[in-house]
Amino acid sequence: MDEQHLLDRYLIQGIDFQKNGRFSEAEQAYLSALELQSQHPVANNNLGFLYAEQQHWQQAVNYFEIAINSDPNNFMAHTNLGQVLILTAQVEKGLAHLYKAIEINSKSLQSYDTLASMLQWLGQLPQAQGYWQITQTLSDNDVHYALKTALCIALQGNHSEAILRFKEIIKTHPQTQQAWTYLGISYLVSQDTQNAEHALLQALQLDSTDTNALKHLALLKLATNQLASAIDYYQQLLSITPDNHDSRLDMAITLLATGESSLALSHIERLIEANQTQPKVRYYRALCLRQLDQFDKAEGILTSLAVEESEFAIKAAGLIAQGHP
Repeated sequence: MDEQHLLDRYLIQGIDFQKNGRFSEAEQAYLSALELQSQHPVANNNLGFLYAEQQHWQQAVNYFEIAINSDPNNFMAHTNLGQVLILTAQVEKGLAHLYKAIEINSKSLQSYDTLASMLQWLGQLPQAQGYWQITQTLSDNDVHYALKTALCIALQGNHSEAILRFKEIIKTHPQTQQAWTYLGISYLVSQDTQNAEHALLQALQLDSTDTNALKHLALLKLATNQLASAIDYYQQLLSITPDNHDSRLDMAITLLATGESSLALSHIERLIEANQTQPKVRYYRALCLRQLDQFDKAEGILTSLAVEESEFAIKAAGLIAQGHP
């Protein structure tokens, strides 16, 4: 077998191993290819991407740079290097490589996708929206990119426009579960609870394990003072993702509001066991203990909170000043 065929074989093996999560074998295949041609742009780019997947950032950068030095028009190496540089706080250099990638290949959907994703991650939402809209055009209005564009619009607070976009997606792709979820969230933020609930329930019909829909249905029920229903949704959510600490705390607070102090405390103790000891957790633990007449324990927690720098210091001091109820 001649060198080129052997190199191609190693590359194919590496890609196959990488797709199946067999990273050590993929690494060895790419290194074998590079033993044959050390400057090969595809092999260097692929090995760099393999290292990036494992967050071995500097090794990834090294191989991407070799790929670019070997082939300055390797737009995928520019794309991949740009993303890694941004993720490692080298934003200006990273963006330069991403812009170079789309300059080299103005039809590269993956390069535009990466650029839009990174701009959105950086909080540059208007710019991200523009590039998401380009991905829509390049993909012939693929529903994935239509969703990305609409979500970016929603993140900018333009919920009326986002609602229109989500409804357009649902009109042509009614089984797109994420569109229903995001539509419901946009309605909820717009304080249209009736349409929000309808959309979120539609999302759950399509996927009963959608934790985002469950979370926002719980928040909707809280906003409309339907505490028992909120608790039901939190229970469903936690049955799917028991390590969702924020939702567990929200459920504990809701249980406390309904007088279920012992149950609320059990959830907070579980958070404490998971090393969730931030001031908010300890404050509500103290409230539970007070409702359970365990005043000494509660006061110890509140006294500690009162001298810390947090929004709960004043609340804790106020409760101490009130004394026992």
